[in-house]
Amino acid sequence: MPDQTALTIDVRRPDPATARLVLTGELDFKSRRELAETTSDLLAGDADRLEMDLGGLDFFDSTGLGALMSLYGRARERGMTVTFVAVTPHMRSILRRTGLEKVLNLPPAADPA
Repeated sequence: MPDQTALTIDVRRPDPATARLVLTGELDFKSRRELAETTSDLLAGDADRLEMDLGGLDFFDSTGLGALMSLYGRARERGMTVTFVAVTPHMRSILRRTGLEKVLNLPPAADPA
């Protein structure tokens, strides 16, 4: 039976200039290398914009956060515009506590009903 919490990375191209990464599962020490390998070709491609959808992440640890920040930095160095299209409340809380919320282009938080 496959690991239900493994990281799944779906690369979508909503338009020719945009690459969207949809991450689901767990981003941690075990899966950080998979993220780097999957995105190396993406960063070498022709997209000008990188959208990161983190709404499906169930878990991430400090290594996973480091992997995301590394990806963010490599994309910015390449001149890509990086935006986040979905961030879980848990991840937003961690980004706020680490000060990264001010650095990243996060979507507005959803208003609690």
